[in-house]
Amino acid sequence: MNRGGLVLLSVLLWPGLGCLAQTGMPLRQASASELADRLAPPSGGGLTRSLRNLQPKAQSVDLLVPFDYDSARLRPESLPILESLSQALLSDRLARTHFTLEGHTDATGSADYNQRLSERRARSVQDFLLQRGVPGERLSALGKGFTELLLPQQPDAAENRRVRVLATPDTRSTP
Repeated sequence: MNRGGLVLLSVLLWPGLGCLAQTGMPLRQASASELADRLAPPSGGGLTRSLRNLQPKAQSVDLLVPFDYDSARLRPESLPILESLSQALLSDRLARTHFTLEGHTDATGSADYNQRLSERRARSVQDFLLQRGVPGERLSALGKGFTELLLPQQPDAAENRRVRVLATPDTRSTP
């Protein structure tokens, strides 16, 4: 079984924007405007004319999102950062961005159990965002279990238990 504790939310960004947690330490709070600034693609899409077909490489910043022990239920201290995230995702600047919510666990317990737990945690964040009005077509949830540990040298560390948000800009031209 997966132990309780803190779960991280990694918000992926486009290159050149820096990150909220330069020290690698997860953030406990961020405003909606800070998150929108970090998630918005650079003007011009960040690609030169000759590189239009390339996908921007994402960078990440970790946000603390606590879950109860062996549970996908969000704890009250999770709500402020998730509220900021929902407001950021609803901003005009991110209106043409899709977000994949990836659930991750530590390596305690079986692969099958952790896969299911990671899926439930990703869906919990997705449900929260949907309840706040983020359109469902802009969100998808995916469980990763313990296949992509944040700290592979410490497989049971709380930092490995997280939900990552992958931000993918809509590269289709505007009508």
